Amino acid sequence: MNYQISDEVLSNIKIEEEKQAAYVSDEETTTLVKAVAEKLKCSEDAAMVGMCIICQKGGTAKKAQNNIYTIVEGRRLELGMIRECMNQKKMNITLRQFARTHGTTIQRICKHYGILGDLAKKISREHENLTREDLYWASNFQMDNGDCPSEIKSILMDHYYSLFKTNNTKYK
Repeated sequence: MNYQISDEVLSNIKIEEEKQAAYVSDEETTTLVKAVAEKLKCSEDAAMVGMCIICQKGGTAKKAQNNIYTIVEGRRLELGMIRECMNQKKMNITLRQFARTHGTTIQRICKHYGILGDLAKKISREHENLTREDLYWASNFQMDNGDCPSEIKSILMDHYYSLFKTNNTKYK
Protein backbone atom coordinates (compact mmCIF):
# COMPACT_ATOMS: atom_id res chain seq x y z
CA MET A 1 0.00 0.00 0.00
CA ASN A 2 1.31 3.43 -0.93
CA TYR A 3 -0.08 5.88 1.61
CA GLN A 4 -0.05 9.50 0.37
CA ILE A 5 -0.18 12.53 2.67
CA SER A 6 -0.47 15.93 1.07
CA ASP A 7 1.88 18.81 1.89
CA GLU A 8 -1.15 20.73 3.18
CA VAL A 9 -1.96 17.98 5.69
CA LEU A 10 1.70 17.76 6.74
CA SER A 11 1.75 21.52 7.32
CA ASN A 12 -1.11 21.18 9.79
CA ILE A 13 0.42 18.38 11.88
CA LYS A 14 2.60 19.72 14.67
CA ILE A 15 5.65 17.62 15.48
CA GLU A 16 8.04 18.32 18.34
CA GLU A 17 11.50 16.79 18.26
CA GLU A 18 13.73 16.49 21.30
CA LYS A 19 16.77 18.72 21.16
CA GLN A 20 19.97 17.04 20.10
CA ALA A 21 21.88 16.01 23.21
CA ALA A 22 25.18 17.34 21.86
CA TYR A 23 23.92 20.92 21.72
CA VAL A 24 22.30 23.57 23.92
CA SER A 25 19.13 25.51 23.19
CA ASP A 26 18.91 29.27 22.74
CA GLU A 27 17.15 29.42 26.10
CA GLU A 28 19.96 27.52 27.82
CA THR A 29 22.54 29.79 26.20
CA THR A 30 20.70 32.90 27.37
CA THR A 31 20.33 31.55 30.91
CA LEU A 32 24.03 30.72 31.16
CA VAL A 33 25.27 33.96 29.60
CA LYS A 34 23.05 36.04 31.90
CA ALA A 35 24.21 34.10 34.97
CA VAL A 36 27.89 34.54 34.08
CA ALA A 37 27.39 38.24 33.30
CA GLU A 38 25.67 38.77 36.64
CA LYS A 39 28.36 36.90 38.57
CA LEU A 40 31.21 38.65 36.74
CA LYS A 41 29.41 42.03 36.86
CA CYS A 42 29.88 42.65 33.14
CA SER A 43 27.76 42.90 30.00
CA GLU A 44 26.21 39.78 28.48
CA ASP A 45 28.35 40.31 25.37
CA ALA A 46 31.51 40.37 27.49
CA ALA A 47 30.36 37.22 29.31
CA MET A 48 29.76 35.43 25.99
CA VAL A 49 33.19 36.47 24.69
CA GLY A 50 34.85 35.26 27.88
CA MET A 51 33.04 31.92 27.80
CA CYS A 52 34.05 31.41 24.17
CA ILE A 53 37.69 32.06 25.02
CA ILE A 54 37.55 29.60 27.95
CA CYS A 55 36.16 26.96 25.55
CA GLN A 56 38.95 27.64 23.03
CA LYS A 57 41.57 27.31 25.77
CA GLY A 58 40.44 23.77 26.62
CA GLY A 59 37.70 24.44 29.15
CA THR A 60 35.39 21.91 27.51
CA ALA A 61 37.37 18.89 28.74
CA LYS A 62 35.76 17.05 31.66
CA LYS A 63 39.03 17.07 33.57
CA ALA A 64 39.89 20.70 32.79
CA GLN A 65 41.10 22.60 35.84
CA ASN A 66 38.70 25.19 37.24
CA ASN A 67 41.43 27.84 37.11
CA ILE A 68 41.53 28.12 33.29
CA TYR A 69 40.80 31.81 32.86
CA THR A 70 40.64 34.91 30.71
CA ILE A 71 40.46 38.57 31.66
CA VAL A 72 37.30 40.24 30.34
CA GLU A 73 36.89 43.99 30.77
CA GLY A 74 39.40 43.87 33.61
CA ARG A 75 37.63 41.00 35.39
CA ARG A 76 38.97 37.47 35.74
CA LEU A 77 36.57 34.83 34.40
CA GLU A 78 37.51 31.29 35.41
CA LEU A 79 36.13 27.99 34.19
CA GLY A 80 35.10 27.23 37.78
CA MET A 81 32.85 30.30 37.78
CA ILE A 82 31.08 29.10 34.62
CA ARG A 83 30.60 25.63 36.11
CA GLU A 84 29.31 27.21 39.33
CA CYS A 85 26.73 29.22 37.35
CA MET A 86 25.56 26.05 35.56
CA ASN A 87 25.15 24.30 38.92
CA GLN A 88 23.38 27.24 40.58
CA LYS A 89 20.91 27.44 37.69
CA LYS A 90 20.50 23.63 37.82
CA MET A 91 21.39 23.45 34.14
CA ASN A 92 21.69 19.97 32.72
CA ILE A 93 24.29 20.96 30.11
CA THR A 94 28.06 20.86 29.72
CA LEU A 95 30.42 23.53 28.46
CA ARG A 96 31.33 21.11 25.66
CA GLN A 97 27.70 21.15 24.47
CA PHE A 98 27.79 24.95 24.63
CA ALA A 99 31.00 24.95 22.57
CA ARG A 100 29.59 22.58 19.94
CA THR A 101 26.54 24.78 19.58
CA HIS A 102 28.57 27.99 19.27
CA GLY A 103 31.67 26.61 17.53
CA THR A 104 31.65 29.07 14.64
CA THR A 105 31.14 32.02 16.99
CA ILE A 106 33.98 30.76 19.18
CA GLN A 107 36.29 30.50 16.17
CA ARG A 108 35.39 34.02 14.99
CA ILE A 109 35.84 35.60 18.44
CA CYS A 110 39.11 33.81 19.12
CA LYS A 111 40.46 34.66 15.68
CA HIS A 112 39.75 38.32 16.48
CA TYR A 113 41.79 38.06 19.70
CA GLY A 114 44.49 35.78 18.23
CA ILE A 115 43.69 32.76 20.41
CA LEU A 116 44.40 29.44 18.69
CA GLY A 117 42.47 26.25 19.43
CA ASP A 118 43.50 24.06 22.34
CA LEU A 119 44.88 21.42 19.94
CA ALA A 120 46.75 23.88 17.69
CA LYS A 121 50.22 23.19 19.02
CA LYS A 122 49.76 19.42 18.96
CA ILE A 123 48.34 19.10 15.46
CA SER A 124 50.63 21.72 13.91
CA ARG A 125 53.62 19.56 14.91
CA GLU A 126 52.18 16.67 12.92
CA HIS A 127 50.76 18.80 10.07
CA GLU A 128 53.29 21.52 9.28
CA ASN A 129 51.30 22.72 6.24
CA LEU A 130 48.48 24.16 8.40
CA THR A 131 48.04 27.92 8.41
CA ARG A 132 47.33 30.13 11.38
CA GLU A 133 43.78 30.47 10.00
CA ASP A 134 43.40 26.68 10.17
CA LEU A 135 44.63 26.60 13.76
CA TYR A 136 41.79 28.84 15.00
CA TRP A 137 39.58 25.82 14.23
CA ALA A 138 41.89 23.37 16.04
CA SER A 139 39.68 22.84 19.08
CA ASN A 140 38.45 19.52 20.43
CA PHE A 141 34.77 20.48 19.98
CA GLN A 142 34.91 21.50 16.28
CA MET A 143 34.81 17.99 14.73
CA ASP A 144 31.13 18.14 13.77
CA ASN A 145 30.95 21.84 12.91
CA GLY A 146 29.76 22.27 9.32
CA ASP A 147 31.72 25.52 9.04
CA CYS A 148 35.03 23.94 10.07
CA PRO A 149 37.28 23.23 7.05
CA SER A 150 37.11 19.56 6.04
CA GLU A 151 40.90 19.06 6.32
CA ILE A 152 40.81 20.30 9.93
CA LYS A 153 37.77 18.15 10.76
CA SER A 154 39.60 15.12 9.41
CA ILE A 155 42.69 15.91 11.50
CA LEU A 156 40.52 16.44 14.59
CA MET A 157 38.76 13.12 13.99
CA ASP A 158 42.12 11.35 13.62
CA HIS A 159 43.26 12.93 16.88
CA TYR A 160 40.03 11.84 18.60
CA TYR A 161 40.35 8.25 17.38
CA SER A 162 44.01 8.17 18.40
CA LEU A 163 42.89 8.61 22.00
CA PHE A 164 41.26 5.18 21.83
CA LYS A 165 43.99 3.28 19.99
CA THR A 166 44.84 -0.19 21.21
CA ASN A 167 47.55 -2.12 19.38
CA ASN A 168 47.52 0.48 16.57
CA THR A 169 43.85 -0.20 15.80
CA LYS A 170 41.40 2.67 15.50
CA TYR A 171 37.95 2.26 16.97
CA LYS A 172 35.35 3.76 14.67
